[in-house]
Amino acid sequence: MKRLAVLLSLAVPTISACAAKDASLEIQANRDRFDACTMAEMTKPEYAPIIGKYIFREPPTLQQKSNDAKPTEEERVALSRWVSAKSSCRLHMRAAVKPLAEQDPRYLQVLENLFADNDAVAMALYDGRVSYKQALQRIDDLSRGFDNSLTALDHQNMQEAQRIEAQRQSSLATWLAITAPAPRQEFTCFQYGNMTKCR
Repeated sequence: MKRLAVLLSLAVPTISACAAKDASLEIQANRDRFDACTMAEMTKPEYAPIIGKYIFREPPTLQQKSNDAKPTEEERVALSRWVSAKSSCRLHMRAAVKPLAEQDPRYLQVLENLFADNDAVAMALYDGRVSYKQALQRIDDLSRGFDNSLTALDHQNMQEAQRIEAQRQSSLATWLAITAPAPRQEFTCFQYGNMTKCR
């Protein structure tokens, strides 16, 4: 998700450079708010049972990613609260994507799909259908899928922008050819008696 701060200049080339820079700064500011909100939530004692199991202040270690346990009742309560609390933090991420979504709504759809899929993983963990290890693996897969989806959208938008620019250049060239003054023609004239003949 950290890529969102730099996507604007790549994914939305149709807006001015100043607007792109301003939007990029706003994206990063909202991304920072999302991170701050998430970190603030993590410090609350009610999430202690799942710290280092499902939520992490640092990237999880290999040992943490290998946890085959399923949540206890206490961890299920913490997990439920965590999923509810993330909703308010997600508002910042939605705001971060808004400048991109204004140009291409698919960016917001990709983000919403990620949120829904992450919530489904949390529900599966809560219900005991998956272990912490399986949940973390699925979240990693979702993150890679999210990045791949953004890359595909970037590529499609760049191709579309290039197509539009080529079409604009072609239209401009056609317009210039139509509206350009006719080339000046030079004539050579000969006079034969009372007649003048020009070629």
